[in-house]
Parts: sequence; structure tokens; C-alpha cells
Amino acid sequence: MNHILGAAHFDSTGVEYSRPRPSLPLAVARAAAWGGLTLIDPNKQSGWRKHAYWLTMAGVTAWEITAGSDDVLPETKAGVAVGLAGATYGAQDLLTKSDAWSMRLVEKVDKRNPRVWLALIAAATSLGMSLLDRKASGLVSSDVIDGGTPLELSDHVRGLLTSLFDGIDGYGSDELRAQMEHTLMVEDGDSLYFVPDGDAPLALIQDYVFPVRAEFERDDRTHIVELIVEDGRLGSLNHYTEPSWEIGEDEPDWSLPASDELTVVVGTTEA
Repeated sequence: MNHILGAAHFDSTGVEYSRPRPSLPLAVARAAAWGGLTLIDPNKQSGWRKHAYWLTMAGVTAWEITAGSDDVLPETKAGVAVGLAGATYGAQDLLTKSDAWSMRLVEKVDKRNPRVWLALIAAATSLGMSLLDRKASGLVSSDVIDGGTPLELSDHVRGLLTSLFDGIDGYGSDELRAQMEHTLMVEDGDSLYFVPDGDAPLALIQDYVFPVRAEFERDDRTHIVELIVEDGRLGSLNHYTEPSWEIGEDEPDWSLPASDELTVVVGTTEA
């Protein structure tokens, strides 16, 4: 039987990480883009300028909705983006009327600079949503938080991860090592969840078993510990024994030893 020191990415645990946090410069750039587009009055555009405006608006809208969405499957994003862009371009008359209504509403407050106010509102809304998304991302859901308090990595966990990353070049070892410096863990009974910082660099390969494992001997069993990487981030430790522990037997001591008691083996048991 495998003992999973679980990752919050696993659907089977009922817990998920959100996507990596958007960078602050990107959030500001997005807000500036929306503000700049809103400064342009679509009601005053005609000919090729009108088509250029709405093609730009359609493209930005499609990118905004699909680029960072976890709700759109990667293989369908292109189709969804094209559909959204087409819908936005096709609804330009309705959207133009809506813009005119917004202008009249703002003019009740400031007749001289209604477009500036609309642009500021658009930029502030975009920036606010990005900051809320940034705050929510990289956190573990309430299922994990309810199970325990995020803690600094223990010396034994840090030592094991360092031993794995020292065991091979490439395979995302540099990125994962960098993540480790800003990673917390949540202990929930027999499980331990890694909580990497959303701003940490991602491994190029998204989902894989890190090709170095750690082994140690305890109570006539060989303990094997593998690192699972998910979404390019530290995911979980898969900890099991040979011979395998079965329910009904005395449960092994799953605690991790000091790094000097580990034997590092290149390759996984699946290889």
C-alpha cells in the first residue's frame, strides 16, 4: 500500500491549487490596455477605424477570458477564443449603444471628461480583479486549511528534497529547488501538503514523477519516496515500502529520516 504525502493538486483529495498568481507588472499592463481602449469613443469611429477598433476589442476580450482560465481545456482554448472574438465583434452595435448609455450616465457627474472617467473605471476594475485573483491564487483551498496550519518545511523534508535535486541535472531541478525556498507544508493527519508560492518559477514539464527517488531502511522494510510534480510545481511525496504494507499489519513509521540516512537513486520505480 502506498502512503501518499498528498499534494493539493490531486482531485482525489477534493483539494485543488489555483493557477499561479498573475504578475503585478502584467496586471498593471492589462489595466492600462483596458483604460487606453476605453479612452477611444466607439461612437465616433467609422470606416476602417471602426473595424480596427472592434477587431482589437474582440481580440483583447478573447485573450482576457481564455488566456489564464482553468475552466477552459487547453486543447479547446483556440476555438473558444475565436468564438468569443467573433461574438464580441458581432455584438459591436449593441456594445456601442451600451457605451453611449454609460457616457450619458457619467456626464451627469462630469460633462467635460466622461471618457476619462470611463477609462479610469475600466482600468481600476481590471486592476482590482487582477489583484483579487493574485491574492486568491497560490493558496490551498479551505479543505486543506481546515486540516492544519501552513508551516515552514521541516529540516527532514527540506533535506530530502535537496537530496533529490542534487541527484540529477535538468528535469526542472533548478526551478523546483527555487520553489522549495518559498514553499510551505500543511500537515493533516498522515498527509502532508506542499504549498508552493504562486510566483515561483515553474518547471518546463508540467506533470511527472521526478526521476530521482530516495530510499532508506527501517524495521525490515525498504522505504521509497518519490516526488510528484504537478502543473510544474512541487506536488506530493509518494511514500511506500518494499515489501508492501497491507491493511491489518502493523503500520510502518512513515516519518522521514535525516538526509544523511537516505540513499539517492536515479530513476523511478516505473522506469
